[in-house]
Amino acid sequence: MPGLGVSWEQKTPPNFMKIHIPDNTQHINLLLSGGADSALLAYLISEQTDRKIYCHTLSTHQENYQHVVLPIMSYLKTIFGERYVFSYIRQQNPLIRPSVEYILSVYPGVVISGCNKVVTHFTPSVYIPGDTPPIRGPALNEHHIRPFIDMDKVEILSLYKEKNLLDLLRMTRSCGLQGLNNCGGCYFCMERNWALSVLDISDINSNKS
Repeated sequence: MPGLGVSWEQKTPPNFMKIHIPDNTQHINLLLSGGADSALLAYLISEQTDRKIYCHTLSTHQENYQHVVLPIMSYLKTIFGERYVFSYIRQQNPLIRPSVEYILSVYPGVVISGCNKVVTHFTPSVYIPGDTPPIRGPALNEHHIRPFIDMDKVEILSLYKEKNLLDLLRMTRSCGLQGLNNCGGCYFCMERNWALSVLDISDINSNKS
């Protein structure tokens, strides 16, 4: 798959690993799907602060919660200790913006989510209604933080290499469909496989996109 024509080293902002969390924040909330973006954010936030982190998984990621999210949290606990609070969100409309609004109503503070930059050089063979290609509207408000919104998947996965977190990357799943096996043809599978190819990461488990 073609690249973007500019190396990720040139495009990555110099302060990309610093996530701004106001000092007076009441709760640090994270939308944790089990994908590569949110798992990396969980690590970076944990590295940056020793405060509790409230991790929320949407009902659309039910299988991911048991088989992907919980193992990721166990991995992080071995490094950062017992400072995670888990929440499973069962909503009629489990989309990001209403979920952020709901979380803030229960746990006021900030919500950090892993929405990344959408690239356009894929032609998915598996379409997800309403999310092919992914829609990146504005953040809900100033309490909704999206550190990766201007970074593509190559830039994000490069952080896994830089920080020696390929074991964590192997645990993640980024397919847009339900179930635990990657479909290989949706936007999210193609995006991730493109990034793995660009970065020459060839030893990631093949059953997780």
